[in-house]
Amino acid sequence: MCSSDLENIHNTGNINHSWRIERDGSLRNNGLEFISKPLKPEQVETAIEHLFDALDKQAHFSPRTSIHVHMNCRELTFMQVYNIVLLYQCFEDLLYDFAGRERKKSIFCVPIGNTNYYNNFRRALSSGDLVNWNKYTGLNIAPLREYGTIEFRHLRGTSNKAIIYKWLHFLYKLYTFAVSKTTDQLEAMIIEYSNTRNFQEFGEIGRAHV
Repeated sequence: MCSSDLENIHNTGNINHSWRIERDGSLRNNGLEFISKPLKPEQVETAIEHLFDALDKQAHFSPRTSIHVHMNCRELTFMQVYNIVLLYQCFEDLLYDFAGRERKKSIFCVPIGNTNYYNNFRRALSSGDLVNWNKYTGLNIAPLREYGTIEFRHLRGTSNKAIIYKWLHFLYKLYTFAVSKTTDQLEAMIIEYSNTRNFQEFGEIGRAHV
């Protein structure tokens, strides 16, 4: 997009109510980054509709683009954040399958199963302190310090709104189920379903309870 494209977007209807637009030097051809203002879950789809209404129909989502989702954790306890990380790991491979299998090889959203971050995070529970965490992981907890959020960096850039909405739905279900349980309850459930290797059923249980 050229400079005039950026000006046209800024002058389009409702987009300025929900989005901040910046140049992104990591993208070619004067690529742009769209950053939403903090939104409640029920506001997200409307904001996305406004964004796509403002975009040029020829806008290109190259393999360099991705969709990052921040979820508010400012009201959560340290153990609830741990629950999210714990539950997330049960479904990490499936989430990558949906987000785009090529994303699993991206150096900008590395699976945490390929790192030692979880083990360090687990050991930090006794101190209640956050461990160092590189931002370039699929699930990134580094923003907790600055913004009070965790970030999901997996999803490939796409103009398919149905895919985006389904992705957001998955993440919200995972988040709300994880924080609704005590750590003891969640660990017991994971052990139970690990023994039967039936995580599809585990996923169905989570969906039914949220």
